[in-house]
Amino acid sequence: MRKLLLTSTSVVAVAFASQAFAAGSSTNLLQTGANHQATIDQTGAAGGQVGVVGGWAFTQENGTGAGGNVISITQTNQGNKVGVNTQSWQSGTENAANIVQSSNPAAPPAVLSATNNQISLQQTGYKNSTDIKQINSGGYVEPTNNVNVVQLGALNIVSASQNGQAATTTVTQWNNNNRLYSDQHTHSQATVLQWNDGGNGSGANTIYNTQFGGTAAKLNVALQYGHDNTIYNTQAPNSLLDVTQQSGSFLIIDSVQNGATSKEGNKAYVTSQDGTNSRIINRQSGTQQYNNNNTVTFLQSGGDQLASNTQTGRYNNATFYQSGTVNQAYLLQSGDSNTATATQLNYNSYASLSQTGSSNNVVSWQNGTGNQNISYVTQSSNGNTATASQNGSGNISNIKQ
Repeated sequence: MRKLLLTSTSVVAVAFASQAFAAGSSTNLLQTGANHQATIDQTGAAGGQVGVVGGWAFTQENGTGAGGNVISITQTNQGNKVGVNTQSWQSGTENAANIVQSSNPAAPPAVLSATNNQISLQQTGYKNSTDIKQINSGGYVEPTNNVNVVQLGALNIVSASQNGQAATTTVTQWNNNNRLYSDQHTHSQATVLQWNDGGNGSGANTIYNTQFGGTAAKLNVALQYGHDNTIYNTQAPNSLLDVTQQSGSFLIIDSVQNGATSKEGNKAYVTSQDGTNSRIINRQSGTQQYNNNNTVTFLQSGGDQLASNTQTGRYNNATFYQSGTVNQAYLLQSGDSNTATATQLNYNSYASLSQTGSSNNVVSWQNGTGNQNISYVTQSSNGNTATASQNGSGNISNIKQ
């Protein structure tokens, strides 16, 4: 039997089938069992709430069962909340939550902005999905929109799209084969944790991050743990990629940071990528017209690691640090007054460092206990400096200026 309980400021109803509700204030929903559908419509007025403090927001609960529950929530204008300071929860298999918080197209331009909207949701089980759209058609107004999603289980998907300014998304996914699709605009921030502790062969979690339509966005990956995990990142100018820890094997970070237009520049920091057979590939662009100040710092530990970075513009900086064996470092800097340092410890590592332009500086260190390391440094134009250091035996160093 399907059971639904709706509580709002003026109505209490019980239904035994799929139902749609309209409310301007608050709604609570409880469904137990499988294959329920609920639609909550809070459009027209501001300050709608799905869930009130001290109660539940919505619960579609089927434990470890078949699930198949679907909830759709639509809210317009400002100050709307779903599951904030309350419980919003789906459990079971193949549940779906679809939430839209948007501007009211019928409102005058002065009140068109859809800001201060908040969403908090948890899903447990397998093959669950969350699709969130926060659509702010108005101007930049504080405070802004935020999303917080937790998924416990495997093969789950979060898709979060925020087209206003200074929005935040926080996503936590536990177990394997989970995916996050995050799409944000200027001055926004996404924070992600993906964790799998199922042992060797577990992981395959993926982050797809797109932050465009402005400048100064941020992606922070606090932790991505497990094997075969991937981060795909595309960002607007003057943005930040900050990966605190990516651990496991066969890991990938693939990032594009577009056209730095001011002295803030693009920043890419990978504090720790540890394991084997992993890759960091980053592209940063700028023009000679500006002091771009693009910066990368990549730290990798383990064997068969690869770090690659391309920077265009002026006053850019790149730092690679690789410990372990059979590592590779590739750098291409185009422009003037750029600096690069590549440090590789142990043996059988390879560095290819190239700079075009004037007044550039490059340092290649292949030190430690290793042998049979190879370093190639190429610089063109005038006023450049290069330093190469190797110890051990059977090493090769080539500098061309």
